[in-house]
Amino acid sequence: MKTRVWNRQQKGALHFTELGFGTAPIGGLYRPVGADEAHATMFRAWDAGVRYFDTAPLYGLGQSETRLNRLLQGKPRADYIVSSKVGRVLRATTPQTREGIGKWFDVPSRIGVYDYSYDGVLRSLEFSLERTGLDCIDVVYVHDLDVWTHGSAAKMEAYRDTFMAGGYRALIELRDQGVIRAIGGGNNEWQSCQWMVERGDFDIFLLAGRYTLLEQDALTSFLPLCQKRGIGI
Repeated sequence: MKTRVWNRQQKGALHFTELGFGTAPIGGLYRPVGADEAHATMFRAWDAGVRYFDTAPLYGLGQSETRLNRLLQGKPRADYIVSSKVGRVLRATTPQTREGIGKWFDVPSRIGVYDYSYDGVLRSLEFSLERTGLDCIDVVYVHDLDVWTHGSAAKMEAYRDTFMAGGYRALIELRDQGVIRAIGGGNNEWQSCQWMVERGDFDIFLLAGRYTLLEQDALTSFLPLCQKRGIGI
């Protein structure tokens, strides 16, 4: 499979395959997915040449990260790229009160608590490293800093301020230490991504479905700004 090399400001090349594997479905999104089916799907993708895998604590409430662990065991670390996300810390609860009933199926009894603080980002990443079995995650996105997720501009802005005052600093330090190789945002709205670009030193963004044949607004300012600054999308 073809790859694209991305090396912002010559800080270290990342080799993305042109097709990546999003792990939300194998975490049990919208229908139950057994472990054998999940693993067979991931191994089939690997055999087809896919080497970029995107996950998050939210996906299956930790289940997608633990299932990805099995795929990656024993494979040379330089052969693939993994991205995960911060912004939620998972906590155990009862089956009746777990998050995502009707959306996530056959998943652990956990809830995701929003935490964009310095300590919250460190805890989230520590748990992701444990679940994936990795000692380095290539790309870390701050997850869902948008109105769509939080329900109002006021809530989103409060979380955004918390992140820039704390969680952002944690990501910068981890990038400087080599624990992660690139930082950015995984959001549902380009406006939130642009707000971050204008206020921080971000490397790459995962913009969920907001630039399509039918939706072109991101071309007005966000995408040209990223192109100017060498930021990946």
